[in-house]
Amino acid sequence: FQNLLDGRAVPMLFRASLDVCVEEPQPPSQVALESRAVFAHVRAASPNSTQKETNSHPFAFHTLTWLHNGHVWGFEKFREQLIAKLPRKLLPLVAGDTDSELAGAVFASHLAGFPYRKTYDLVALRAAMLATVANLRERSLRVHESEGSDVCPDM
Repeated sequence: FQNLLDGRAVPMLFRASLDVCVEEPQPPSQVALESRAVFAHVRAASPNSTQKETNSHPFAFHTLTWLHNGHVWGFEKFREQLIAKLPRKLLPLVAGDTDSELAGAVFASHLAGFPYRKTYDLVALRAAMLATVANLRERSLRVHESEGSDVCPDM
């Protein structure tokens, strides 16, 4: 548990497509794992994303684990702009092409000292989350306004 508190714990990711799990039952792991925290996440693929393992949750950004439900409205229209605004040190950590993973990278970019700092208090995590939501919401609303749609995006 102390490893988790002092930032020495690094997330281990196990990902599998639900189709693979259902059609081809996986043998039990031969690796004995011990953890005080386990995150499981099942969801449908994001619109316009490719179904591949690098797009599967959870996403890891060094000591951070990121999961997201839902869809970032208009993401396809501002994806490249979002990537261009990310700090260069974060780009190698983005392996897939989903709105969820990029949202996690945006979150990490709002944490002072990332990736060198390994732990954050709840105040810092909350501030990064609020900044991430504001960033994505503003971009989504710009797309919505530019399209002149009468339907307001869910956010």
